[in-house]
Amino acid sequence: MDYNVWDFTTVNAVKITFWVLALVLILVFIVVLIWRIFFDKNKNNLITNSKNVGSIDKEFDKLIDGLSKNKDFEVIYNILIKNKYAKLNHSLIPAIIIYKNRVFLISNMIKNSINDELILNSKEIALIHNNKKKAIKDVQLHWYNEIIKILRNDFLPSDKFKFEFVVLLKNDIKKVTNETTFMVSNSIDFIEEIENNYENYDELSFNDKLKFIERMQKENLYKIRARR
Repeated sequence: MDYNVWDFTTVNAVKITFWVLALVLILVFIVVLIWRIFFDKNKNNLITNSKNVGSIDKEFDKLIDGLSKNKDFEVIYNILIKNKYAKLNHSLIPAIIIYKNRVFLISNMIKNSINDELILNSKEIALIHNNKKKAIKDVQLHWYNEIIKILRNDFLPSDKFKFEFVVLLKNDIKKVTNETTFMVSNSIDFIEEIENNYENYDELSFNDKLKFIERMQKENLYKIRARR
């Protein structure tokens, strides 16, 4: 009997069995792959593919790490938390800055040139570059709306607590069309703007601040401590 399964000139039980099993294995592999991509909410899978729920680039990380050495600021960054308000049940928070007991949520850094225009409204964050509008994949508005919702409802003293979301640009920019209440700043000026405007926001009590930081540390799946 011919046992060469690669010879298609003849057919026998051995060849049929081999190819049926091979087809089954291929189908199983495809099903598992689809499930992992679209349906697997496993914590470790989300950590490995954290760009599904947020993004932090190296320049931003370097900027915030430098800021964490400033004793006037308390900084928690690279925070991956479970979020019942998020589409994928998790959120990646680039950074939270506490200055004089006021809370500032900082977006990942948007890479822009000085001649660009920033579009910010209730539906999107986008840049107009050379007269062409482009979405910003590393800073998606729905990520931050989901983060803001869980901060208001689960982490801060009340859902009315006033804090700020800072949309962070790498460079200064020619024009900003901002239809939201969010602060827009750049990597050079944002600290000065926080220092100049902090009194516009609600102040955490000492105990509430400790609870906020401790809970962030506890629920951070990356287990990065706050820097004081």
